[in-house]
Amino acid sequence: MIIPVVPGASGIVVSTLDHAGGLPAVDRVIRETGLAHTYRHSAADRNNAMGAVQITLAGCGRLWPDGRTGGAGLALPPGRCLAFRYGQPVAYAADPQTLRWDFIYINLHGTAALSMLGELTARHGHALACDPAHPALVRLSDLARGPGIRHRRLALADSARIASDVLLALAEANPGSAEPGRDALEAACAFLVRRLGQPVDVADAARSVGVSREHLTRLFRRRLGLAPAAWLRRERLHQAELLLRGSTQPLTAIAQRCGFATASHFVHAFRARFGITPGCLRGARR
Repeated sequence: MIIPVVPGASGIVVSTLDHAGGLPAVDRVIRETGLAHTYRHSAADRNNAMGAVQITLAGCGRLWPDGRTGGAGLALPPGRCLAFRYGQPVAYAADPQTLRWDFIYINLHGTAALSMLGELTARHGHALACDPAHPALVRLSDLARGPGIRHRRLALADSARIASDVLLALAEANPGSAEPGRDALEAACAFLVRRLGQPVDVADAARSVGVSREHLTRLFRRRLGLAPAAWLRRERLHQAELLLRGSTQPLTAIAQRCGFATASHFVHAFRARFGITPGCLRGARR
């Protein structure tokens, strides 16, 4: 086996004996430091059946759940970890403000591990809470302690225990809601409602809650029966209706406050929604 050498890294690359693919298992446990402007990766170009959990020890990482790194991304300080399955559109890097990102990562495989990792990220996004003092994560630190990167063979039971303990530690730190995706959807809706007058869209909301744009779109359609853009337009028009009924602001000001680029666009959307123009509604209440 060829073990890639990462300067300053330590840990183990694992061969799990007699692994048939069902039980959770460990592939590697590595302690590493990523430096700002040089440490930047994407999970999208990795297509093997594996997942990763990357636990911040010091410094800070940055996460872009949809893979687009133009904005600031989500912070991954100590007490947070990055979790994903290979092939997902997740990008991550060392934070340029802290200059470095010290972390331990564990690669997992096996259908049970990938299923549990998928459920955790579906509920909470790719930025998860974690407790570095949890016994399972302390054990990872022991396994990743130097010198250098070594190869180690583990019995199936030992490998499955390490992988399962890490996933259970994350489940304890990120208690689930009654329905998968509920927390992410509610947080995304709150994010959008607070910014009705700003040029935000589903990608912004997805980044704010740590899920992909595609996943958030599925949550909107499954739970609310609307695409995110249609839901956001409905909320903007509802807010505009309230302002028309309860204020004397000019139509142009209401249009701007509710996120419409022009007054004519606002009038057209309002009439399509309510069957009446904003001016007629305001006149009818006098």
